[in-house]
Amino acid sequence: LMTEYAFIGQEVPDFKETNMKGEEFSLSRHKGKIIVLWFFKARHSMSDTEHAFLKKMAEAFEGKEVVILGVSLDSSPKELQFFVEERQIPWPVHFDGKGFDGKLAKHCSVRELPWLTVLDRSGRARFFNVGGRELRFAVQKLLDEK
Repeated sequence: LMTEYAFIGQEVPDFKETNMKGEEFSLSRHKGKIIVLWFFKARHSMSDTEHAFLKKMAEAFEGKEVVILGVSLDSSPKELQFFVEERQIPWPVHFDGKGFDGKLAKHCSVRELPWLTVLDRSGRARFFNVGGRELRFAVQKLLDEK
């Protein structure tokens, strides 16, 4: 885990691509907000559980400066599209078809799924691979920092 720990505190370089809806998907667009990057695969056994938890977390932090961005490591856009539509995922989802070799996945040292990375208001990685209460605690901690 040394790579991941060394990553903490590093600024994540801006990442401008298009999301599944053809809209701009970038980190700089959300600068000044807490960003939760959710790396996942549609068919992964934990994706449904994590998606449901993230939806509840989004509701709990509604109106606050928290953004969830999905980063799919799927190889098939059709499977991903079905997953996003069926579960009515409300946040932007990026798909590049490169899996663990995608730019953002590589930069955030994603090695397993699901994987969450939390960025602070300045775009620095502050938490990685957190979930459940730890994720809520991490987000709240960053919101409390001014």
